[in-house]
Amino acid sequence: MKLTQRRWKFGGVKRKAKMFKSLCTELILHECIETHFRRAQMASRLVDRLVTLAKDRSLSARQRISQSLHTEKAAKKLFWHLWKRYENRYGGYTRVFPTGRRRRDGTKMAVVEFVDSPASILTTSQQIKRAENKARIKSYKRGLGGLAHITEPAPLPGFQPERGIFRSLGRSNTTESISAETSSAEASS
Repeated sequence: MKLTQRRWKFGGVKRKAKMFKSLCTELILHECIETHFRRAQMASRLVDRLVTLAKDRSLSARQRISQSLHTEKAAKKLFWHLWKRYENRYGGYTRVFPTGRRRRDGTKMAVVEFVDSPASILTTSQQIKRAENKARIKSYKRGLGGLAHITEPAPLPGFQPERGIFRSLGRSNTTESISAETSSAEASS
């Protein structure tokens, strides 16, 4: 029995070509777009091919790029500006970030962007995380300044703590419960 392979379906051939042409054009012009996850993956592949073609710097490459995009503005931006950014990179010019599901119909969404873009989502999110971590550490240090004596356990006489606070706390609780059990057993007998 011959099994059919599942393929991504984006409508008819002409509709699919127009859709990806417009997605590639918008990605080159804005350098970051949000769309369905599968469309984002395909647009990423196509734009990677176009950037590689732009690095060829020939007349035929320029003609193929202008045929693959809707506007001449996007073709000029790719052929004159974007290829310089990726001159020393051998592929992987775009990245796809899954952003979750769309609320109204539950479709997987994703953001496609150029890798070394000045307004990259990754660099922006990293800067936000660093700022949040610095603020969290400052508030943590400020908040626990007077509570250091509570977090440290009281040392038991003749007890050597092993490997950190939690190990000694567990040992001290265990020794206290054992001594309480033995004293109650001696008192009952």
